[in-house]
Amino acid sequence: MEACGLGETMRSQLQKWDSLECGKAEQDRDTAALLLTVTRRADETLLRRGELQRQLLHELREAKAAQRRSLVETEAEGRRAEREAEQRLRAEEGALAKTKTALARARWQRDQAQRQAAKLVHYADHAERVASRRAAEVERDGEWRVEQLRRDGLQRLQGAEVFSVAE
Repeated sequence: MEACGLGETMRSQLQKWDSLECGKAEQDRDTAALLLTVTRRADETLLRRGELQRQLLHELREAKAAQRRSLVETEAEGRRAEREAEQRLRAEEGALAKTKTALARARWQRDQAQRQAAKLVHYADHAERVASRRAAEVERDGEWRVEQLRRDGLQRLQGAEVFSVAE
């Protein structure tokens, strides 16, 4: 019986060994499957990472290009605005120069008019003084002439009386 018992023990050990080997084989398959899954996921992750890096690089390039275009447009707009401002400034300066010229001309004309008015006032004052002097002279001369004529008339009258008496 002992032989039978030994066979049973052996069989039992063999079954345990078999079950351990099957378990180990199953565990190895599970581990291999898990490793394969992890490897696939790692590969997919690496692929995804590469895709994301390429996408990010593409977006960065597009953003830089858009930034350059925006900078160029902004600079062009700035230059255009500066040119327009300079044109407005030149126009304003031209208008200011014309206004200054017109103001200087108006002041000169005003000064000329004031000088002419002053000359006319001076001339009128002078003419009034001359006229007053001449009127006074005429009055004096008139009185003197009247007196001369009266004397001359009296002398004639006396001469005529003398002549008429003598005749």
